[in-house]
Amino acid sequence: MSNILVVDDEPTLAANIARYLRMNGHQVALAHDLRSAREALRETRFDALCLDIRLPDGNGLELLREIRQHDRETDVLVITGDGESTSEKVALTQGATAVLKKPFALSELAIFFAETSH
Repeated sequence: MSNILVVDDEPTLAANIARYLRMNGHQVALAHDLRSAREALRETRFDALCLDIRLPDGNGLELLREIRQHDRETDVLVITGDGESTSEKVALTQGATAVLKKPFALSELAIFFAETSH
């Protein structure tokens, strides 16, 4: 079982991701913007993040860079609705474990988190 932080500004999608991951035995916390994600990361050690790129107060890639400055172990699944492969490439070069494009089937999350479970 992993402790996972889901960071997405779409409340319905974030809730569905969280529900699905909990059904698969994970502990899940939610953040809907960079500020609340940073607070959660200061307070709790997460095994993995599910991180959206476009957030209301900035770019999820900023948070990815911050995480990678001091933590190379936490798995980060970047999710993006951006149709351009540039965002995908940038995320991977900045240390994302994987990138998942929206829309996606929730079962794709199970594959990622099964491979990265600690």
